[in-house]
Amino acid sequence: MTGDADHAYAVSRQELCAALETPEASPPAQMHRLVDTLTRIRDRFHAVPARYEKGRLFIGVQGEIFCRMEEFSNGRLIRHLEACGAKAWLADLLEWVWYSNTCEEQRLRHTSRLCSRAMLKATLRDHAQRLDQQTLQAPFAKDFEGCEEPKGPATLLKAGYAYLPHTGTEGEIVLSAGKVDHYFQHGVDGIIDVSPFSCLNGIVSEALYPRLSQDHAGLPIRNVYVDGTGRDLTSELEIFLELAWTYQRGKPHPRRYP
Repeated sequence: MTGDADHAYAVSRQELCAALETPEASPPAQMHRLVDTLTRIRDRFHAVPARYEKGRLFIGVQGEIFCRMEEFSNGRLIRHLEACGAKAWLADLLEWVWYSNTCEEQRLRHTSRLCSRAMLKATLRDHAQRLDQQTLQAPFAKDFEGCEEPKGPATLLKAGYAYLPHTGTEGEIVLSAGKVDHYFQHGVDGIIDVSPFSCLNGIVSEALYPRLSQDHAGLPIRNVYVDGTGRDLTSELEIFLELAWTYQRGKPHPRRYP
């Protein structure tokens, strides 16, 4: 029924917050509690009745970090896409964490601090964060087959280097340039880049996308700017999705389903 997934999400969010707020005797015990909680959340969503249709448009969503992750700030973009019959793949938040770690290590190298306490601390923190990520994501491994995120920023930075070298600039824009190739290889039918109105990230990315689209078999890429006015996105999304339907019929990389 309509709203079942929203209800499961609301209950699960409260359950996860309670698990995070409840202290345990040790970090391993805390991690065990979180994994148990996430496993129950996974099972709750598995119990929600769903109809999976192969061939439904598959749209990657990226852009400015906060705007793409916060529903109100992006004008409920994903809900609009779903109402138009598409499925969204939202770029995850972790890519920003790994990218920030990489930038810190790069700055330490540039300041001749390769062998320093700061570099050791940065390396150990990155290693610990990756171990935690693997543990927390393990219950969802099968659910995200076909939508695997890069294991680190190196793949994205390499893919985007020809369009916007990460050695000369920083920010979401270098990740967005590289994420196009990642989405392309995983068989999306189009990409939407969402940003706040007049955001530099969106403006620079928009200048890169025509060439990126051309180099990726004409993959449709659309910038959407939101300004908090609550404007209806349906008409412009419908036009974009028509381009995605055309691309889907001849795309070089098929989507892999879980």
